[in-house]
Amino acid sequence: MKKMCERHKKVVFASLTLVIVSIFSIFISNKTLPTVEGWYSYYAKCINSGEIVYKDFEYLFTPIYMYLISLYTRIFGYSIIVLRIGGGVIFVSIALILYITLTKVFSEESSMIAAITGVFYLQSDAYTVFYDYIRVMDIFTYLSILFMILTIFEWKNTLKSKKIYLWAFFSSMFFLIKQNMGGLFLVYSCIFILFYALIHRLKIVDWFFLELKYIITSLIPVFVTVFVFWRLDLLSDMVNSVFFSAVDAKGGILVIFFNWIINGFQSYSRAFLMGIIFVLLLYINQKIAKWSGQGNIFKVFIAVFFAIYVIIELLVILNNSDAGLLYSLKYRIDVTFIFIIDFVMVLYYVILLIYEMLREREINHKNVIYLALFGSYFTQCYGAGMSGGLSIGESALGIGLVIAILIDICSYKYGAIFQTVVTVYCANLICSCIGAKMVYPCEWWNIDEPSVYEATKTTDIDNLAGIKLSESTANLYQSIVDIISETTEKNGFFRNYPFCSFLYYQICSILNISNEMRRLSNARFTLYLMYR
Repeated sequence: MKKMCERHKKVVFASLTLVIVSIFSIFISNKTLPTVEGWYSYYAKCINSGEIVYKDFEYLFTPIYMYLISLYTRIFGYSIIVLRIGGGVIFVSIALILYITLTKVFSEESSMIAAITGVFYLQSDAYTVFYDYIRVMDIFTYLSILFMILTIFEWKNTLKSKKIYLWAFFSSMFFLIKQNMGGLFLVYSCIFILFYALIHRLKIVDWFFLELKYIITSLIPVFVTVFVFWRLDLLSDMVNSVFFSAVDAKGGILVIFFNWIINGFQSYSRAFLMGIIFVLLLYINQKIAKWSGQGNIFKVFIAVFFAIYVIIELLVILNNSDAGLLYSLKYRIDVTFIFIIDFVMVLYYVILLIYEMLREREINHKNVIYLALFGSYFTQCYGAGMSGGLSIGESALGIGLVIAILIDICSYKYGAIFQTVVTVYCANLICSCIGAKMVYPCEWWNIDEPSVYEATKTTDIDNLAGIKLSESTANLYQSIVDIISETTEKNGFFRNYPFCSFLYYQICSILNISNEMRRLSNARFTLYLMYR
């Protein structure tokens, strides 16, 4: 009976997670069109027209996303609304995978609150395109972490867990979408397996076979990709683009690895004290829970209150510009703070587990899981930092861990007061993230887009059917498409300047144009257009 109740509780809170995230995803799916959107569907058109990545157009990441989106568009077409629907499924899936992962360690109530807060914080980044390569990468990232946790759980009983193969496979797919972050996760996973073997004093043979299983499985998709590009006689082009050109574009390997730390060192050092306070807070709460005993019947009520409050506020913000503007002005937690808490927690659990090993105490398996989760997020952060700096868009797991551990650690008498404070903060953080995205849908490299509330106009462009735009944005795209259609003949030319590159990709995507690029100078491109 107890197991049945627990199963029902998981389903209920998983459903609430899906409902809340889906409401936002559905509402936003047919609104606005920032100029950063469209270039990947354009590249997909190039691939579907017979062009090859690295040979016919430049790409500085590993190639799997390109071929995934080309397959999607080949099946479903290039309409923006169809791409947005696929993106909505991706966004909702991220929330569900994050919820399932957290429930392996935390209660269902805290996992729901943490997962919803995490994904809404994630989408409050500079711009939101749910089918972007970053979001597809997130799917494989969180699947890697989920199966990592499931594998570690099974290792408590047997080292012959087959889930390690899925952990390795999804890690490899992570790498094949973005090489720097995926590569770091592959290295981290191997180091974690070694650390696990050391603290549990596994035989060298056992450790070796665990590493071998992970490494060989993760290399299989990589070798398949390498073989395909070798057969296409493009292996050297891929290697040059993915490694050498990508490194040069960022200023060199040392700049990539360490410059982001140097640039933000003052911010990190200021936040370090808050990380120490967080660890002390957890330690004090653990002692209180041990002294007063576990048990908090109010946690279910708090979680239900949270879900109802967020749904109501979500509907209000989505339909009321004044509410959106009000919430958009509220402070949203700095991603630096989340990163530093995570870094301190990684140090804490490493020291704690080494201490337990040296004192020959029984290793607390839950602490091993905590280390795996916090370490995974640290790896994500470091990879994002190498791409330019810490990213809100890669912080769903980090903020989710902080929230879940805060709520669960207070599961004792009178702890409901602190849980309520945390939950109310989470609800307001979600509302501020939604409000900010409604008012400022895109703020990236001085590329701005009018608010979602202004997106009420439609155009006559086929691939924008069903998409509502602001009046200025609708006029922009309609005018450009009309001019090109009226003045450019089949196999004609038009000139595009570098500062318009995003807009060019988008127009090509909207018009279903495939091209052959010819660089004339650093100042301009001549674009050979084939359409109609």
